[in-house]
Amino acid sequence: MIEDNSPRKTDRKRVLSAAALTVVCMLLGFILFRQWASTRWSPEEMAVREKSLSALHEDYLELQEKNRSLHEGNKLLKARLEAIEAVGSDHYSLARLLEEEVELIESLSGLIEVSGQGIAITVTPNDKTPITANMLLQITNELRSADARAIAVNGQRLTAMSEIRDTVDGFSVNRTAFLSSEPTVITVVGDGQNLLMALSMPGGILERWRQRDIDVNTDIVENLIVAGIAQWQYDYMFDTSITVPDDSEE
Repeated sequence: MIEDNSPRKTDRKRVLSAAALTVVCMLLGFILFRQWASTRWSPEEMAVREKSLSALHEDYLELQEKNRSLHEGNKLLKARLEAIEAVGSDHYSLARLLEEEVELIESLSGLIEVSGQGIAITVTPNDKTPITANMLLQITNELRSADARAIAVNGQRLTAMSEIRDTVDGFSVNRTAFLSSEPTVITVVGDGQNLLMALSMPGGILERWRQRDIDVNTDIVENLIVAGIAQWQYDYMFDTSITVPDDSEE
């Protein structure tokens, strides 16, 4: 059998070889570009790229809700300012506005009880992962970011001056000690769905706790009451007799 070594067949082999080499070079170039681009992505961008579409949708809904909450808060502050400016010389109306402001400040400072819809969180630790002050600070910060009106840990109302510290056997809140090996109950007044969604985000605090075998149970409660702080705790928090030395006088 005579082998066909015609110039046409030789040219065809060269064309196919060149095309295959081109495809391989393009594939290698694409892989190298992907690796190069990945090194230029920020940690935030990498975190977003690793999320599923459903997780990104939940993040979008939460950000949309926070944006709505900020707009509502801004409108409320503007309305209060306009109300104060509109009072003028009407001392009776001004007194009413000041009373409302005092009530709001007392609520935020923890001096009076707050009631309404909210969530109850029961955290049951395991032998390897006890409840710590840092864990409580993390979850309370998340709740405050979700516009919680009032928060209490094992009945202890949290304020801007509250102390959460680790102790030998557990932790203390407002100088009241609790065992880290026992269940901890966190009660929160606010929009139940919004609070729960903030804690239940993929990769959020509740998911991280459950990955460490910490049992967390959450319930939306329609009529929740968070009591105010005790008088002795208030006196301690705002004790003006405690002075800090002024180094500038030395």
